[in-house]
Amino acid sequence: MTNKRKPTHRKHHRLHDYKSRCIYHITLVVSDRVPLLGRMVGDTVDEAKVEFSPLGLEVANAIQMIPMMEARKGNDVQILGAATMPEHIHFVLFVRKPMKEKLGLVIRGFKQGCNKALRGWLKKACVYGGHIDGLGKPTLPNGEASVMMNGDVSASGSEGSPSGKECFPNSPMVNAFLRQLANCTSDRILHEHALFEEDFDETRLRKQGQLKNMIAYVHNNPRHRWLKQHKPEWLCVTRGIVIAGRSYDAIGNVNLLGLPRHQVHCRYKWERDHDTEARRNHQNECVIKARQNYALVSPFVSPHEVAVRDFCLEEGHSVIVLHNNGFTDFSQCPSGLYDYCVQGQVLVLVPGDWPHDDRKGVCSRQECVVLNGYAEEICNER
Repeated sequence: MTNKRKPTHRKHHRLHDYKSRCIYHITLVVSDRVPLLGRMVGDTVDEAKVEFSPLGLEVANAIQMIPMMEARKGNDVQILGAATMPEHIHFVLFVRKPMKEKLGLVIRGFKQGCNKALRGWLKKACVYGGHIDGLGKPTLPNGEASVMMNGDVSASGSEGSPSGKECFPNSPMVNAFLRQLANCTSDRILHEHALFEEDFDETRLRKQGQLKNMIAYVHNNPRHRWLKQHKPEWLCVTRGIVIAGRSYDAIGNVNLLGLPRHQVHCRYKWERDHDTEARRNHQNECVIKARQNYALVSPFVSPHEVAVRDFCLEEGHSVIVLHNNGFTDFSQCPSGLYDYCVQGQVLVLVPGDWPHDDRKGVCSRQECVVLNGYAEEICNER
C-alpha cells in the first residue's frame, strides 16, 4: 500500500464563481501517480509521444466527449487542447456561456465516467486472471493475463460480467495493462476505484497572450516529458547544493557554477534619480561579461534586468536565476526559460528553506532585496 501523497492541486480562488464565461487549463493527476494511462515512446524529442494503455485511450476519448455530455445539461463548453500523459492529463476548457452550476460539477462528471472505465478494467483483470484477494487487489496467475483465443468481443473497459464467449484479443498491449493492474499497489485505485486524485488543478485565462501559451504547454507535454527523462540533470530538481555556505535547490545546468559569475543588479536609485546613463553602462558591462564567458546572476526582476537576461540568452550565453518560490519534486523550469534550460544555458536556484506556494505572485521588494544579496554572495564566492 502506497503512502498517501500530498494533493498536487492548488486551492481554488475564493473570489471566482467558476460559472461564468472563462477559459481554464485543467490538470488531473492519477491517484498516487500510477502510470495507468500509457507510456512514453520515441527515440528522439521530435518523435516523443504517449502510447495509450486501453484505459488511457478511453480517458483521452472521454476528454473529447465533454462538450457533448455537457450540452445535454444545457452547458456550452469547448475543448481547445488536450494531452493524456501516463499519470496525469491536461486539457484547456472554454466555458462559452455562463453555467447554472460550477465547473467542479463538470469535472466530477468526467471523473465518474473515468472511474466507471477503471472499474470495468479491474473487473476484467479479475475475471480473466482469477480472483480478487483479501485486499481487493486483482491477482493474475503468475503475473500473466489469461488470454482466450476464440472469443469475439474486444476489451472495451465497460462494466458487466463477461460471458464465456466474451474475451480479450491476443493483444500484448492489453496483456501488459492487465499485468500492470495486477501489480498496482494504490489503495485509492483498488479500493475506492478512483482513477484521479481528489479535486483538480486549474489556471484561469487572465491576460492577453496567455491562451497561446496554455495550449502550447498542453501540446508540448510529451516533448517536455521526453526531455526530462533523457536530460534529468538539467530538467529535474536537485536539492542541497551548497554555494557560499548557503543551501539551494536547483533546476538546470549545475555545471554553470563552474563559470566565473557577474551580478546583474539595476538599482532602484537609478530609476528614482532618472540616471539612465548609469543603468545603461551597467547593462552594457553585463553583456560584455557574458561575452567573456561569465554566468550572469540575478533574480532578474526589473524590466531592465530581464532585458539583459533575454539579450544574453539569445546570444547563447549563460544565466543563473534566483527564484522566489520553492520547488516541489514535480516543478519545472519557470515559463519562458524552458527552451534555454534544455540547451544548458540556465540554472534556476531557490534557497533551500524557502517553501513552495502554489499561488505565488510576483517577487516582493523584500524578497528582491534578499535575493540580490544572495546573488552578490554567489558572485563573490571563491
